[in-house]
Formats: sequence, structure tokens, C-alpha cells
Amino acid sequence: MSELALFFANGEMEMSIRGMKADDDVEYWSVFDFINEVCEKEAGDVYARTTFNRMVADGSEHQAELMSLCKYQKFKGK
Repeated sequence: MSELALFFANGEMEMSIRGMKADDDVEYWSVFDFINEVCEKEAGDVYARTTFNRMVADGSEHQAELMSLCKYQKFKGK
């Protein structure tokens, strides 16, 4: 797998999201990095993990759809 990074910067916002490209050329991006960025939290903040876990918890109306779109991957770093 090769490592990827999405970085966007302009005068108003700066964003960095970790990703990786699998051997089958599928790209995977960090949901936790994305949630923290769009919710204006610090990188590595527990907010993203807590929010995502609530969205995929048993009884959540979003669980089935989200779990069908997600694949657990280990990214370097926290």
C-alpha cells in the first residue's frame, strides 16, 4: 500500500487528511481526520472517534449505510 495525503489550503482554511492506496488501486481516507476537519477540531481529537462510534452504534439509523461504505484500515500515526 502506498500512503496518500490530502492537503488543501487557502486564506481561510487548511486541511490535511491521511489516506492510503491499496494494491487494487482503491483509495482509503481517514474518517476520523475528515470528521475533525469539517467540525473544526484539532487533529487527533477524540471528538471524531466518539461521533463516528455513535453513528455506527447498534440502533443508529445510519449504521447499515455507513458500515457498508467503511473498511477498517490502520493509518500511520494517531
